[in-house]
Amino acid sequence: MKKIFKIFLLISVLLLIISCKGKEQTSVRLGTLKGPTSMGLSSLIDKSQNGETSLSYDVTLSAFPEEISTLFLKGELDVATVPVNLASVLYHKSEGKARLISINTENAIYVLSNTSESINGVEDIAGKRIVAQGKGVMPNVILDAILNRVGMSESDLNITWKAEGSEVVRESLQDPNAILLLPEPYASLALDKNKSLKRAFSLTDEWRRKGLGDNVIIAVTIARSEFLKSASKSTIKALRDDINASIDEINNNPQASLKAIDELGIATYDIASKAIKGISFVNISGIEAKNELRAYYDVLQAISPKFIGGSAPNEDFYE
Repeated sequence: MKKIFKIFLLISVLLLIISCKGKEQTSVRLGTLKGPTSMGLSSLIDKSQNGETSLSYDVTLSAFPEEISTLFLKGELDVATVPVNLASVLYHKSEGKARLISINTENAIYVLSNTSESINGVEDIAGKRIVAQGKGVMPNVILDAILNRVGMSESDLNITWKAEGSEVVRESLQDPNAILLLPEPYASLALDKNKSLKRAFSLTDEWRRKGLGDNVIIAVTIARSEFLKSASKSTIKALRDDINASIDEINNNPQASLKAIDELGIATYDIASKAIKGISFVNISGIEAKNELRAYYDVLQAISPKFIGGSAPNEDFYE
């Protein structure tokens, strides 16, 4: 009898091992950054906490790009939404193990000026006092690309760079005539705090006018190649569907997303309700994303190769 029991127990253990080996990962480890990068995923994050998404998600929401980068490179994240330049940096640092899922955020950087001033483009801000956030990151590099296009450089501007957007907002209260360069949601925060300010133009307006492209791409979604290889086709489809549903909600039914943005600590409800009007939340994948990003990376590489990790990603980046 004992022998039969042992055989039965052995068979049970073997069946359990086999079933575990055949079972794919059930929770997607998702990393994202506070700000425009995560706003479009706010609905996904919120609904996943209530079990209302196709897949379950273990979410890391961080204010620090270094944290998301480290987790991704250590293989502790499967999917991440990151600034477009960081995606290229991670591709190189991971030795080609990062893959593009989609473009998710575009057009979120603005120049603000006093309502009494007539400022319509970069030529109009030459020599004027500018306070900006984003030295060495997206606002800085995008501005440099536009200036380069018209034969200008930062030396033609009287620009002071601040580490935080909140510092720029405080500066505008002390000097109401200063011109501000800010990404959302800080642009909306500045407009809310200083009623003498207006949106003079967006860097996207200038990007298009100068013939640099159609959009200023802010953030993309990437995944580790190992995750894409091990996950089933149905899991990848469910991931894409969850992302698409989240983008659709913030574009077409923003109230729920705004509530989630506030509860997640990304931005307050009031500021987020204004900021999302100045951001394009998209879900562009496939050939369209590849063509748009390749041209975009070429422009960024010409301005600052280091900004994108030395060079644009190779063809295998485009999943």
